[in-house]
Amino acid sequence: MTFIRGLFDRIVLVAAFLAGCLLPGFIVQYQQRLGGRLDQVSQDLERYQKIADRLHDGSLSKLINHHLNSPDQTFQSEGTIIQALVDNLVRYGEAYIGLNDTLFNQILFLSKNLDYELAEATWQAFTPSASIAPDALLFAGLFAFTVWLIFMFLWFLLSMLLGGRRKRRKRRLA
Repeated sequence: MTFIRGLFDRIVLVAAFLAGCLLPGFIVQYQQRLGGRLDQVSQDLERYQKIADRLHDGSLSKLINHHLNSPDQTFQSEGTIIQALVDNLVRYGEAYIGLNDTLFNQILFLSKNLDYELAEATWQAFTPSASIAPDALLFAGLFAFTVWLIFMFLWFLLSMLLGGRRKRRKRRLA
């Protein structure tokens, strides 16, 4: 049993270290995809901003209200779309700024503010890449150690549970 635990122990440690090495690459690709969305939203809003500059003193909110207060449902729908673009610009901009930090702060930021749709799209196109930057290696080591400790704790609980059953069987048989 000690041999099996030792084997699994090393497999878990190495797999967790590799996963920890790949996370910084995923964050970089997530950030690039986020930057692309931010650029696209900015370009889409640029056209509306030109209309707002010409007809509404440069105020996008006045343009949006003009659309939303129109009796024409098509125009109202367009106002909703423009408002969604503005909301996305703000959301993507805040996320982009939040990800321009150290690796540990990026991980902390994403743990609280992950855009699941963006993460899924990033994962679908993810190309594994490992970073050898000191903070990335430190993170990988800490991540591997944490996963390894959890594995060891679960193994201990399992052995206590199974060991307790064996002792009860021996008592019954005796």
